[in-house]
Amino acid sequence: MTKLARAQSRFLGSVVERIITGTKGRCETVSGLRMCRCGKLKLYAKNGTQLGDVFVTDANATTPSDGLVQHERHHRDAQWRRYGLAFGPMYLAMHVVDVWLKRLPYNRYELAAERASDYGGGYPRYDEN
Repeated sequence: MTKLARAQSRFLGSVVERIITGTKGRCETVSGLRMCRCGKLKLYAKNGTQLGDVFVTDANATTPSDGLVQHERHHRDAQWRRYGLAFGPMYLAMHVVDVWLKRLPYNRYELAAERASDYGGGYPRYDEN
């Protein structure tokens, strides 16, 4: 983890938080994870998206499970804080390779977060062989 990557992750999270609160969303800390529920703008995919240091989800989302918190912390700590702003394009590129080309159910970054959270992020297990 470089200081620059950590600073970029914090910066992206603070920008996202300002956008969400500025559009009638709300933010709180849940089990050590900064979580923002969107207001008028949808800034997430599926059930939620980690953007830097902030987990973004639906305005009506319930409190996340411990497994989901662990999953999103992995994205934050092992991915965003390690690679900084480069992680966004890296994630998208591996999504294309792993999901679209290799036809896997999800990409390698989601697999790593699922393993770290004992499959707490809600993705189905699959045989990697």
